[in-house]
Amino acid sequence: MNASKFRVKPGRTWRLQQAPTAIEPLYKSKTHYRKLLARQIKELSELQSMLY
Repeated sequence: MNASKFRVKPGRTWRLQQAPTAIEPLYKSKTHYRKLLARQIKELSELQSMLY
């Protein structure tokens, strides 16, 4: 996801009604979603284990 679409530059005014709300889907199917989720859970688990 390209977060730059959602950033407000310093010194600029911002109105909620001008904010983009629709984004392209982050996954192609439920199977693809589950694979992405499993990978992110694994990455998060590894990062959390570094804290302890």
